[in-house]
Amino acid sequence: MYTAGKAAQVTLEMERYRLDILGISETRWTRAGRIKMTNCYTIIFAGEESEHQRGVAMMMSQKTQKILMEWTAVSSRIISARFFSRFKKATVIQVYALTNEATDDEKDEFYDQLQATVDKCNRHDVVIVMGELNTKVRDENKDMEEIIGKHGLGSRNDNGNRLCDFRSINGLSSQERASHTEQPTKQLGCHKTGRHEIKLIT
Repeated sequence: MYTAGKAAQVTLEMERYRLDILGISETRWTRAGRIKMTNCYTIIFAGEESEHQRGVAMMMSQKTQKILMEWTAVSSRIISARFFSRFKKATVIQVYALTNEATDDEKDEFYDQLQATVDKCNRHDVVIVMGELNTKVRDENKDMEEIIGKHGLGSRNDNGNRLCDFRSINGLSSQERASHTEQPTKQLGCHKTGRHEIKLIT
């Protein structure tokens, strides 16, 4: 996204796939802000103070920006936005997790921030967590089928264990979009608790 003209290219892809909201990781934009583009798309973003590293954003159509109630730049790796709906409001959290090679302290800080962000959501909202979580959650799924599901890629790494813990704490179960003969391209967890209905998209 830091490259000139990249944002305009992304809006073309949104129009092509008829998307109303798109989460973006590794934008490499600095600070936090809101930009309205000439083609009526709006971007909200969060980044580092001065470094062109990391960064998250959400790009939304004109229809979606009209129902945007509020948004929060949590860090250069987490941004959240709340949207109005006549039936049930929704909070969307876009994340960009650290790679598996990061230190335990760095990973702990990220997941603590993510959990705190989820905990602050309105208890009646549908909460959607999406983005780049840099995980492998398979294939050691014994006694964890409800959390991991039946399909996955590679062997579970430390980031995968942390994601499984996050799913378990929040009561998420995995519902993968794949047949028994296909490798999944998306993993979705959905669970209704007393506080939230939470969805996880990676």
